Amino acid sequence: IRDQKMFKNILNVHWKDNNWEEIVKHSIKIKSEIVHKDLKESGIRKILNFGHTIGHAIETTYLLKNQKILHGEAISIGMICESYLSYHFNKINLHELEKITDYILKIYKLPKLNYFTTIIENAYLDKKNLSQNIRTCLLDGIGSCEYDFQLDPKLIVKSLEYFNEKL
Repeated sequence: IRDQKMFKNILNVHWKDNNWEEIVKHSIKIKSEIVHKDLKESGIRKILNFGHTIGHAIETTYLLKNQKILHGEAISIGMICESYLSYHFNKINLHELEKITDYILKIYKLPKLNYFTTIIENAYLDKKNLSQNIRTCLLDGIGSCEYDFQLDPKLIVKSLEYFNEKL
């Protein structure tokens, strides 16, 4: 969401061989800078929630169905779905979408999704929503993120279908 060069570096090194201490410190620095600029989460701080609108809806749905899904897995799926939506709105290209999707799917063994209707219902509960409209963050290229995009629930379903097709 904030550093294209770091994304490329992570992509070009095998998962186990990355210097995770350096990567985490770098990520904390970015997060700290963003939080400092927006203490009340009324603006740019919302980009830290990339992947969370759909991810939390998935996580909540599976918890309510007594089916195990880890928080990181749900958010990773949300990141793929929100990347798909970024592609849908011509904010990233197909190659970027595939890089993001392929990398996440290489790291996690993620489950095929069900319960699309319930996921949509739970997406309406997200804290970023305004006036009963689902809002999310979208990438504006790798390393750049925008916030407060209003989503049609049908597009969320398309993003969930995209995820399932990639498994």
